[in-house]
Amino acid sequence: MQRRTIRVLLGTQIIFAVVMAMASPVTALLVQDFTHSSTLAGLAQAATIAGGVLAAVPLAELTVRRGRRIGVTSGYLVAGMGAVIVVVGGVVEVFLLVLFGTTLVGAAVAAGLQARFAATDLAESHQRGRAIGIVVWASTFGGVAGPLLAGPSDEIARGIGLPAFTGPFFVIGLGLVLSAGAAYLWLRPDPLLLARSLSGGDAQPVKAGKLRPTLRLLARTPEARRAVIAVAVVHAVMVSGMNMASLHLHHGGESLRVVGAAISVHLAGMFLLSPLFGWLVDRFGARKVLGLGLGLLLLACGILQTTHGNAVTGIMVGLVVLGLGWSAGFVAGSALLTGSVQESARPRAQGVSDLLMQLAAAMAAFPAGAVLDAWGYPWLARLAAVPVVLVAAQLMLSRRRVTADGA
Repeated sequence: MQRRTIRVLLGTQIIFAVVMAMASPVTALLVQDFTHSSTLAGLAQAATIAGGVLAAVPLAELTVRRGRRIGVTSGYLVAGMGAVIVVVGGVVEVFLLVLFGTTLVGAAVAAGLQARFAATDLAESHQRGRAIGIVVWASTFGGVAGPLLAGPSDEIARGIGLPAFTGPFFVIGLGLVLSAGAAYLWLRPDPLLLARSLSGGDAQPVKAGKLRPTLRLLARTPEARRAVIAVAVVHAVMVSGMNMASLHLHHGGESLRVVGAAISVHLAGMFLLSPLFGWLVDRFGARKVLGLGLGLLLLACGILQTTHGNAVTGIMVGLVVLGLGWSAGFVAGSALLTGSVQESARPRAQGVSDLLMQLAAAMAAFPAGAVLDAWGYPWLARLAAVPVVLVAAQLMLSRRRVTADGA
């Protein structure tokens, strides 16, 4: 049954990744095209992340009561409606309408994030890292192909008289509806409800929980707390670096095809080696792989802070390393969180972690646009390294305390 679950999740994640890989960079370009403001473009990108924040806990509660299938399906359908609204907003050039649509599109992010945890519901404890890594790896195909579709879909839309950068959102909406249908039809039996039944729990809907008790649980569980903080920082640094790279290249006069290629190689770094990082988690432990991810992020910041003007090659190399650091940190942090809380508390803890992760990314996305306007992309990379250093230092200190206590 675990193999069937993984196969279904692989399929839905590929479709999801194809379309969502276009969303963030194209959103920025669409908004800047008719507002001429990088700050508003950053705000629109932040709205997509904020949508993931707003959807994370409701989808987690829906998942607890109805299972992974209904939770994932609902998120994709809401996001599909949002993509249509973005197209309408782009046609009439109303920023607030685009902002509302991109917020709804963010529900797909929350649903896609749930998929990695769905892969662990039926997995053995020593195989959770690989299960997460395989599902994240599925996004490789879509993540690389998605940005490359941005140019052709935009050209087709312009050919029929639609404004620039609205065409990709037609593809986004269609893909999200397909992902929703695939999850609803084939994610059966529901992995979470089945796991609950096999462990002796009740597979029927349970009462809704509250956010505050889950936050207290995470706060008093050291490993869970470290995992949540680390994943939030890893994701925020990656999002701000990737999103503003598209505008940095655009400001330098690069075409949408070049921007799409840069994002594609970044996404390849994010997803291609995730099964390897999952295997490393199962083999050497989540904490060590998390440290590896933080180190790669610092290296990426070091490369990107040297990129001035049209340094396309340097930006691409930095984005690949940025993606690798995210992959190692994301897989390791997710596995660390799943293994540090009891089974009955996992769906809500995972939902809260996704909420905080998306909130951190949203908080980073808006000022990232302002930093790009004021000081440029190299300074954004320098500032992004600061939280990574703090998390890495905290991880090292906690490891020393554990070693000292063991001695």
